[in-house]
Amino acid sequence: MSEKDAATTRAEAVAGRGTATTDPRPAGDATPATNPTPKVAPAATGRSQADSPRGSGSDADRAPGPSPSPSPSPSPSPSPSPSAASGPEAAPVTRAQLRASRPAPSPSPAPGPAKDAHDPLLSAVRTSAPSGAPRSRVLRNAEEVAQRSTPAPVSAPVSDAEGRRRRGEAREAALRAKPVMPRIVQAVLAVIYPFLLVVGALKAVASPWFLWLEYHRPGFPADEFGWDTATRLTYGSYGVDYLNNAAGPDFLAGLRDGSGDPLLLASEVAHMADVKAVLGTAFAGGLVLLGLTLVGLWYLGRRYPGGVRRALFAGSVATLGLAAALALAAVVNWGAFFTSVHSVFFANGTWTFRYSDALIRLYPEQFWVDSAIAVGALVLAAVVITLIATWPTASRRQRSRALVFGRRS
Repeated sequence: MSEKDAATTRAEAVAGRGTATTDPRPAGDATPATNPTPKVAPAATGRSQADSPRGSGSDADRAPGPSPSPSPSPSPSPSPSPSAASGPEAAPVTRAQLRASRPAPSPSPAPGPAKDAHDPLLSAVRTSAPSGAPRSRVLRNAEEVAQRSTPAPVSAPVSDAEGRRRRGEAREAALRAKPVMPRIVQAVLAVIYPFLLVVGALKAVASPWFLWLEYHRPGFPADEFGWDTATRLTYGSYGVDYLNNAAGPDFLAGLRDGSGDPLLLASEVAHMADVKAVLGTAFAGGLVLLGLTLVGLWYLGRRYPGGVRRALFAGSVATLGLAAALALAAVVNWGAFFTSVHSVFFANGTWTFRYSDALIRLYPEQFWVDSAIAVGALVLAAVVITLIATWPTASRRQRSRALVFGRRS
C-alpha cells in the first residue's frame, strides 16, 4: 500500500468512527501494530481534535519516528497526520454518535426498606398493622398515626387589649356563675332573719326596764282601784321575772297583796304559764335560729363573697314587708288584731279577764299597744340599720366582684 493510500485510510477511520490509531511505525511497514490505543472523538462538543484548545497536533504528529513528507503533486494532498482529516473537511457528527457519547443516567433508587425507614408515618403504620391486614385497617391505622403525629396548634400571642377583654369576660362569667349551695344558704338566711328580729324585739320588751318606762311615761293610765306606780311596778316586776326565769307557776301563785290575799287568781296564773311557754319556745327557737344564722354567715363569708350582704339585705326587705302588713292590720282594727294573735297561741276563754283582776290592773290594754309599738320600732330600727349596711352600692358590688374573681382565678 502506498503512502497516500495509508493516509487516506486513516482519515476515513477518524471521520467514521471518531477514533485515531497512533502508529509509530513507518508507513510502508505491514507488521500489525501492538497495543493500539483507541481515542474517542469529542463528538459531544461538535469539534474535532484540530479545534481542541490543547493544540492542533494529533497523537500521530507527536508519535516518534519519521513523519511522512507530502508528495510533490501539483494538487494539494491531505496531510498524512490525522489532524488534517479532522479539519473543516471532516464528516459531520451523527445523532447516534451524540447519544452514544452522553453519559448514561443513574438509575433512581427503587422504593424499599432503605427509603421507607426514614418515614415515621410508614414505620408506625407497619408497626401497628400486621402484614396481611385488610386495607381498611391499614388506612385506619394510618389516620390514627397521622392524628398522633400532628403537632398541637400553637396559639398566637394576643395583644394587651385582647387580654383585658378576655379577663373581663372571665370575671363576668365567674360573677354570673351562681353556685347552688350558697344560694340555698342565702335564701334560708333571708327567711330566718325576720324571725330573729321579732324574737329579739320580744325579748327586749319582756324586760323590767320596759315595764319601768311604761309606768313612768306620761299618759300611761293609772289604776282605777288604788294601786300607785310603785305598787304596780313591784307586782308587775314579778310577772316579768317569771317570764324570764326557770321557776314554775308557784312563783306567782304564792304572791300576796297588801291584805294578805292571793295576788293572782288561778286562771291568771295558768294564763301566765301559757304565756311563759309560748315565749320560752320562741326564745329557744331564736337561739337555734341564731346558731344557724352564724353558721350560714360563716359559710357565705368563706365560700361566696358578697353572699352575707345579699342574704341580710333580702331578709331586711322581707322583714320590712311583713312588719308593714302587721302594722296595717293593727292600725285598721286593733281589737280584731289583738284577738287574732291570742287565738293563735292560746285556747279560747283562757286569756279573757275582768277589769278588776290583777293582770288587767298591772298590764292594761295600753300596755299591750305600747308593747306592740315597741316591738315594731325595734324591728324597724334593725331593718334600717341592716339596709344601710348592706345596700348594694357600686363600691360594694365592685369589692364583691374583686373577691369572687380573686378566689376563682
